[in-house]
Amino acid sequence: MNMFNLSVKLFFEDKNFATNVAKLLQVDNDYNQFRSKSKIGLNNNGLSIKIRADDLTAIRAAINFYLKSIMLIDNLKTLE
Repeated sequence: MNMFNLSVKLFFEDKNFATNVAKLLQVDNDYNQFRSKSKIGLNNNGLSIKIRADDLTAIRAAINFYLKSIMLIDNLKTLE
């Protein structure tokens, strides 16, 4: 069976924000996902998301989850 891989690298202006996002995403990443496996990495202000799955639908679901989570975290930051 073919495996699909997706790698995304996002750069943030604020290194502390990137660090906090990585920590929050890592919490959700620690739970076993049945259809995909993900790795979250951080290098300075760059956040990397690597997703591996058996099908493209699972890849899409995983990246949508991460991007929506980042948008939510960013929106919460503006409430301070």
